[in-house]
Amino acid sequence: MQQKTHIQKGLTIAALLIVFKSITHFTQTVFAEWTVFVFGLLILLGVLISVVMLKKEQPTLQKFSELFSYGFKVTAVITCIYFIFMLMETKVFFPDYIHQKLLASIEQLKQSGTIEPKLFEENLDQALVLGKKVESYKYFAGSIMSILFLGVLGSLLGTVVTKSKSSN
Repeated sequence: MQQKTHIQKGLTIAALLIVFKSITHFTQTVFAEWTVFVFGLLILLGVLISVVMLKKEQPTLQKFSELFSYGFKVTAVITCIYFIFMLMETKVFFPDYIHQKLLASIEQLKQSGTIEPKLFEENLDQALVLGKKVESYKYFAGSIMSILFLGVLGSLLGTVVTKSKSSN
């Protein structure tokens, strides 16, 4: 029976992402711009390293498709586990997360001068109700698509790196 190492590696990377996100919540840096880059880098490097480790564990794997599909399997596990975390994050652990995210966006728009503060204050309640729905969809869809994109990119880069090392 073949070992399911992609599940183990995917769970490990997802756990690392969850710990990182939880730390940013507790340190109140969850809305800082640098957290997005660190989060993306963790996914990209995690999948890339997983593919490289697979090639070292099983040197007989030669096909590009075998290595790439392994990286994509790792990405799929990460995506599933992190989606479950996002549901729990917004419904159980930090139920006001979407509201805080929306208020942070509004404050950023006010500071940049994109919206007129006086005009906006009149319609704030309506804007928050509609904004919560939009922000919620954007958060879930954007996070899932970002994880998938970065995972596929990491898988592709990992495959290219291992193929170039093995051809030397």
